[in-house]
Amino acid sequence: MNGNGGATGAGAKGAGGGTAAGGKAGRSGATGSGGATGSGGATGSGGATGSGGATGSGGATGSGGATGSGGATGSGGATGSGGAASGGAASGGATGSGGSMAGNGGTVGTGGASVRQYAERAWVGMSTQDITATLSKPILAGSSLVVFATEYNINGTPPGSAPPDPIKVDDNGGGSYKLLETVNSEPDWAATMAFARYDAAAGSITAHAHFVGLEWQGIVVAEVVGVKAAPFLGSASQLLANQSSTASSGPINVTAPAILIGFCQSSAQHGAPKPGAGFTSVGTAWNWKTVEGTADAPGSLLEYKIVQPGSVAATFVPASNLDNTQNIGVALAE
Repeated sequence: MNGNGGATGAGAKGAGGGTAAGGKAGRSGATGSGGATGSGGATGSGGATGSGGATGSGGATGSGGATGSGGATGSGGATGSGGAASGGAASGGATGSGGSMAGNGGTVGTGGASVRQYAERAWVGMSTQDITATLSKPILAGSSLVVFATEYNINGTPPGSAPPDPIKVDDNGGGSYKLLETVNSEPDWAATMAFARYDAAAGSITAHAHFVGLEWQGIVVAEVVGVKAAPFLGSASQLLANQSSTASSGPINVTAPAILIGFCQSSAQHGAPKPGAGFTSVGTAWNWKTVEGTADAPGSLLEYKIVQPGSVAATFVPASNLDNTQNIGVALAE
């Protein structure tokens, strides 16, 4: 993806500037534009009620004033959460385009470990180094928190070939997050990282990511319940190009029953991937709002599956065999 409104990298076109010689195309092959006003304002939806449980709550308001609704409830009496809200037009002279700025309710499993709720936010160019996402309900004591963050990467020659700049993740609860995985997509000039912290205290959570750069920033935070206080068993990640049927995080050796959390960011031209076999979709994330040929739809997927000891992998079904996918799996012991 070409840079919008930031410093001009090799081959990237900055706001109001010319394209450097040998410039490389971004996500769509189109040249990035400067000064475009961000868009947003789509309203999230939800409200389906499962069996045997209380209805989840919603109503969190995203930037831009749109009020989301939700409350998908799983079975077995656990309450899901809602509150999808989207909006977030770029303002104050920021270059680029606003992306999704939504806090989305997650799903509740039928027993054991599950992803109880998640929230996400993304934008292209807002002239800031920081982005946050707030869970719509207070987390339960002992929960684990898993965060996925993405950024623009034109480091190296050719652009995108070198490791990305570091991302720092924390939250308002004082949590310390450990970096688990980094997967880099040179063709898309994008990198995605996974972080986690465990055995969190009960309370409201706003996750925060701090970036070196100013463009193509996204964050997802997920509450995982029903896992051990020290649950980490393993993780894996890889970039795959042009997978027509199944994309994968790569193998993880799991030594105990676990929840396997999968996250996949695609090139975002054709929409979000679908869950792999046996996985439950928690929700989608990161709508880049048509910038540089991306679709006006989320391009990423969060999913989970309960697995038994052995070699396992998070799997996904890309929306198109033209998409590159950055695939991550994280296994936490029940």
